[in-house]
Amino acid sequence: MEIIKLRGYILKKIPIKEEDLLIFLYTNMVGKIVVKARGATKINNKWSRIIETLNLIDTNIYKKREYFYLTESKVIDSFFPIKRDLNKSIFALQIINIIDKTQIDNNPDINIFNLITKTLNAMKENNNIDIIFLSFVLNLLKFEGVLFPLDRCEKCGRELSNDIYFDYNYGAFLCNKDSGESSIDVKREKLLNLENYIDNRDEGLLLNKEEILNIFKILNYMLIKNFSFSLPDDIFISYIYN
Repeated sequence: MEIIKLRGYILKKIPIKEEDLLIFLYTNMVGKIVVKARGATKINNKWSRIIETLNLIDTNIYKKREYFYLTESKVIDSFFPIKRDLNKSIFALQIINIIDKTQIDNNPDINIFNLITKTLNAMKENNNIDIIFLSFVLNLLKFEGVLFPLDRCEKCGRELSNDIYFDYNYGAFLCNKDSGESSIDVKREKLLNLENYIDNRDEGLLLNKEEILNIFKILNYMLIKNFSFSLPDDIFISYIYN
């Protein structure tokens, strides 16, 4: 029986049969994978602390028939500073949900795995939750290869200035000349700084509420278009306006 050693984030868990759970993991080696934890719903079982959603774990798995099974595992990071903060936990669980909704099984991408790690570590240490969240989504779209170009107008091909306009009809950025009523304005420089925010923690990146909301709308549009998945705007809007 081959044992596979993995490091992964707990995305979600679903009860099956009487005492077992299906555990959805996003791992460094095989990407998203579903494993079975036997007896995981028993009282005082060994898995209760290990398989909490959001946990980063090291685990050994093996395959038997159609299922992978969880064996020896340990928690690497439970992200307790996030879990004890209501707002941080809400946004962190949205990050995990986005990974679950956008990633297919057995399709590893170490860039995405590292992005999750950097994002959650940034969230532990920083209170700019909305900016960290937007930076995560922006980078995820970049790694998925669906991020819109920021150098030239999609309609006329003219080089874009710092003032750019995302147009829903084109699903891309236009210049000032070609923008219309369906366009959302944003600063090109701020989008580029937002992309690098998780790595640099650029304290000079200042976004007002309107800019944050506009960027959220743009990124949400791209998620809907490419993954048929929409972010819960009520949670986000409630956070930035409270």
